[in-house]
Amino acid sequence: MLLIECGCRLKIGNGIQYVLNGKGTTPAEIMGIDHKIMLKPALISFADEIKKVSMEKREECTSTRQKSDQNAARLEHKKNQLEAVQLRIDEVSVLLYGYVCHVVSDVISFHLAYVIVD
Repeated sequence: MLLIECGCRLKIGNGIQYVLNGKGTTPAEIMGIDHKIMLKPALISFADEIKKVSMEKREECTSTRQKSDQNAARLEHKKNQLEAVQLRIDEVSVLLYGYVCHVVSDVISFHLAYVIVD
């Protein structure tokens, strides 16, 4: 992390800190160092770390997306199975209703015939 604090201090993570010279006219005079030797490697290191973390996050995101797609496929499969089961339940219900209606009709006919015979 690059941070400029009040009091003209430049802090670069890992404990690297520079006192800035406000009277300087070149980067080396302002920082009191040759920035190409000291600062640039630190910035490159930070950039490399950011790239590394970004790649890890990208891989994590890809993995999460794949898991999400697999879960969605599993859910769709379960949904199709439930729809098939519900369809079978509906078919059996219709058959059972027809059977019950037939039995009730037979029972009523039997009782009516019994009442008429008596």
